[in-house]
Amino acid sequence: MSPDETAVAVMGRHLARTGSLQIDFDLLKDFPWLHSRSLVTQNSYLVPIGFLGLPMLAAGLWRLFGDVGLVWFTPLLALSVLFPLWKFSQSWGRAAQIATALGWLTFPTVILYANRGLFPNLV
Repeated sequence: MSPDETAVAVMGRHLARTGSLQIDFDLLKDFPWLHSRSLVTQNSYLVPIGFLGLPMLAAGLWRLFGDVGLVWFTPLLALSVLFPLWKFSQSWGRAAQIATALGWLTFPTVILYANRGLFPNLV
C-alpha cells in the first residue's frame, strides 16, 4: 500500500480506538520529517491534513468489519456505482446500459484506483 493509504488506515484505526485524530509519537521530536505526505507533525503529534473525511469513514469501517473492511471499501464502492448508472441509462436502451456499465468498469482511472483499498482519489 502507498503511504497515503497507510496513513488513512492508521488514522482510522486510531480514531476508532481512542476517538482522536492525534497520534502521540515521541520520535517526531528528533525526526519531524518522519511521516507520509498526508500527515503533518504538530508538536509531538501526527495529524492528518488531507482526506480528512476518509479516516473518519475508515474508523467506522474498521469498527464494523476490521481490516477486511478497509481493504474492500474502495473496490466495493466502485462496484456500487453500477446500480445508479444502470438505472440512469435505462431510458437509452439495453445496449447503452451495458456500454455505460462496461465504460465505468474499464475506465483506466477506475481500474487503477479501485485496486487501492484506501487511496482517496476514486472516493
